[in-house]
Amino acid sequence: MKNKLESLQFLRGVAAFLVVISHAIDLSKNFGTSKIVTFYYFENFGAIGVDIFFVISGAIITIISKTNSFISPQQFFLKRCIRILPLYWLFSLFALILGSFGFLDKATIPEIITTLTVIPISINGVASSPIISIGWTLSFEFYFYIVFTIALFFNRIKTQQIVFGAMLLFVVIGLILSALNMHYFAFFTNAIILEFLFGCICGYLYLSNLKINNFVWYSLVIVSIIIFALNIYYGFGNVSESKYTWDGTFSFLRVIKWGIASFCLVTGLVMLDKNNKFRASKLFLIMGDISYSAYITHFFSIVFVLVIYKRISHVNPDVFIIVSSIFAYVVAYFVYVLFEKPVTNFVTQKLIRKG
Repeated sequence: MKNKLESLQFLRGVAAFLVVISHAIDLSKNFGTSKIVTFYYFENFGAIGVDIFFVISGAIITIISKTNSFISPQQFFLKRCIRILPLYWLFSLFALILGSFGFLDKATIPEIITTLTVIPISINGVASSPIISIGWTLSFEFYFYIVFTIALFFNRIKTQQIVFGAMLLFVVIGLILSALNMHYFAFFTNAIILEFLFGCICGYLYLSNLKINNFVWYSLVIVSIIIFALNIYYGFGNVSESKYTWDGTFSFLRVIKWGIASFCLVTGLVMLDKNNKFRASKLFLIMGDISYSAYITHFFSIVFVLVIYKRISHVNPDVFIIVSSIFAYVVAYFVYVLFEKPVTNFVTQKLIRKG
């Protein structure tokens, strides 16, 4: 069993890059219509990076829980908190400060509470959004971690089966409640959590002793690419819009259009990696390392470039997309080196290794 899967690092880098490009394209419209925007339906396709992230998370958590059998449920959950919360809360605070000075929309009390708790509070049956728009994805990540932690308390041997059964049941309940126009549990029964279960299946396959020809895994990757291409060519409706995933409107459709393709891609590459049939370039491995920093900080970086570029009379929107994306990764690299990595290591050492 390999200690570190290059495929997952590569996929993290790809997923974050797709999200960064998607938001850069959105803001490039301030300078006209770019050629990238007019390339079939590529404009919002980058949002699929979120779906790839969800499948990756399911795979990673499954593999970690099986290969690190000595970790307690408390340690597992604490490590997940250390991994995502410091950077998320730091830039949420930054957004809160910018909002108070009028540079961004002012945060509401429900948004602040949702950001602090990560799991959203419900107001009149609608889950309140966090301060940072991309925080909605972390809410689902955190939800998955909580369910996994509870399952660890019940049974360490059959944790994955408990998680799989419970979350599948939640989705079925959600479909029933939606049909009855009862939306108070829309977040907890959102069909998007099926993508984490896809990742669990991927992790299970990786850990299993099944002997399957590599042709199958290559085929899965090819199938995913074909589905991606068809999405870009024919379109994918509004599944890319986060608000429709957040409220559950198109969540199930998103799982079908994007979740299945993401599962094929992640599983195919992970299994090829397991069989020593995958190698990633150092650049993509670095992009994988800083993917979380890029995900959290990129919107601030792109907006900063937008403000600077608005002072220039003639700006090519395609140039803006390229420049703002590169700048976003430069910022992400320094945030990773100066904050994310040292803080994560320090807090882990203080709270877990000495605990």
